[in-house]
Amino acid sequence: MAWLWPGVPILFTTLLALGLLRSLRNVALCGVLEQWKPPEPEVWPSLSVVVPARDEEADLPSTFESLAQQPYPDLEVVLVDDRSIDGTSKLGQSWATKDGRFRYFRVDHLPEAWLGKPHAMHCGVKESKGEWLLFTDADVRFEPGTLQRAVAWCLANRVDHLAVGPWIRASTWPQAIAFGGFGASYLIRLRFVGSGLLHPKSYAGVGAFNLVRRSALEQTEGWPWLRMEIAEDVGLGLLLQRHGFRGGFALSGGDLHLDWYSSFPSLVAGLEKNMFPVGARLQYSRLVILIILLLASALTPVLLCFHPTWWPLGALVYGGNSFAGLWLGWRIGRLQWLPCLLHPLGLLLLAWIFLRSAIHVHRHQGIQWRGTYYPIHQLREGQRVKL
Repeated sequence: MAWLWPGVPILFTTLLALGLLRSLRNVALCGVLEQWKPPEPEVWPSLSVVVPARDEEADLPSTFESLAQQPYPDLEVVLVDDRSIDGTSKLGQSWATKDGRFRYFRVDHLPEAWLGKPHAMHCGVKESKGEWLLFTDADVRFEPGTLQRAVAWCLANRVDHLAVGPWIRASTWPQAIAFGGFGASYLIRLRFVGSGLLHPKSYAGVGAFNLVRRSALEQTEGWPWLRMEIAEDVGLGLLLQRHGFRGGFALSGGDLHLDWYSSFPSLVAGLEKNMFPVGARLQYSRLVILIILLLASALTPVLLCFHPTWWPLGALVYGGNSFAGLWLGWRIGRLQWLPCLLHPLGLLLLAWIFLRSAIHVHRHQGIQWRGTYYPIHQLREGQRVKL
């Protein structure tokens, strides 16, 4: 058994090095919305921004202000109030009164076998009129010109769906490190064929920014196919990809930003409901494999750095991963040193959150989401996304 050390760490670190090459390629090909300068179309298509919201009184004002400042020529904003009990209704009605581009629609009843958010977006599609639809969240801020840049790029590149990852502002360093691990895990699974252009077999989706051509969405099963999908944002990308529509993915740079969670404890609590259901697909065997891979990915390069012969390999992978993060941060103009240098800690935090999520779901035999309980068997039956 002497070959197990350092044989196994060497083999695994070599595989990580190959994965690093793919990560570096993805960093090079991943688009940055803020830096795009596509040609403007002769005629701008109509655009509807669908904002599902449940008890979002605190965040909606700044989101609506940023949307009101968009110079897009033919724009409507549809707020779908999903059974809110705070001041969301009053805010939505107020904006609909003072700005003709804003519309308000309230959902008072959630149908059986529907998650609230997919149902709200399904209602938003029926209530909206735009040739293009942007599904976004109630806590996202848009810089002026963001919508025009995104639509123009899609038209110029004949893309039917564009997902954009927002710049997430972290208030503490544990949040920044956790975001780094989460973002790296998301980015590495993508395949690109050009700057921002996804491979036909790859798909992406982001709750903060999912832009889709209405005519493409209407040729699919639509939101009813995703009615019980927790990762409904990624599910939208899958839905369009499986019907042969062209997708794109970009990071926002400074065009799109949000404060995802106010603190690290709130981040952990917020992810408890979806990490195990989405990442491990509610399968305990898959959870064990994911945690082992996360732990091995975080620790083996570090441990190998202390080996007298093979330390250059460990240092190469550790340094390469740090470089990939720094390079990406430099490209989007939001360089953060700490998450890049402490990326193994980010993977360990991710493994811990996965475990907490599994314990939480197992203990309740389901999830409590936005005031509604969903049992495990119902979630399993409705799953579409397989990350």
